[in-house]
Amino acid sequence: MERVNLTRSYLETLSSADLKDLADEYGIDIPENLTRRFVIAELLEASAENPVEDSFTLCEQAEADTKISKNLYQSLTSVPELPFSYNENKINAVLRNPAWCYVYWDIKKSDYVNLTNDMFFVRFVIRTSYFKEPEDSASCDEFDISVEQNDRDQYVFLPAQARMVQFTLIAEFEDNRFAELARSEPLLTPFNRPYIGSLFLQRDFAPIFTLSGLPELIRYQYNEHRQSFSMDV
Repeated sequence: MERVNLTRSYLETLSSADLKDLADEYGIDIPENLTRRFVIAELLEASAENPVEDSFTLCEQAEADTKISKNLYQSLTSVPELPFSYNENKINAVLRNPAWCYVYWDIKKSDYVNLTNDMFFVRFVIRTSYFKEPEDSASCDEFDISVEQNDRDQYVFLPAQARMVQFTLIAEFEDNRFAELARSEPLLTPFNRPYIGSLFLQRDFAPIFTLSGLPELIRYQYNEHRQSFSMDV
């Protein structure tokens, strides 16, 4: 390795093997367990005692500094990929806005295999329970949202009359069995939310909309997903 005037920024760009080779050139005995920080300090001290004129140009210094900045930027901006599963039975919910709730869950791998391999297994569902008051022990409304086996999140529409909501992750079977895997913490919903609910389904539609099948579509969306259409028709 060509001998040059050493700077800390330049030494930081070198591999541990290159640092060891450079230390050998300077006659520095490096113990096996010595960290890079101490090796660099020893090299800087040796270089100060034995400077080499005009061997490390400003251009080379700038290139070394640029390399360090680039590596630092990449380390700060790179986002590690999150695992698909944390191997636990858990369900959580957070409010996206006053009308919508974001629900996400995980299923333990061993439970997932045992459940889906059961010959009577039908599906996973998210049971959504609404409470008129936080102190109520019984829900005022419940409905199940069917989810695919590989789904791990779902947006749920919140009715205005509910003051609290809770979600339960359930596996259903053909022989009327069900297995509760996880239950979320109760979630208080905001006050004074706009009412978008089942009363909308009872309104009279113009004949042209009835013929189009729109009312049935609205009912299906509301019953299956608790989504509603705020429309002046």
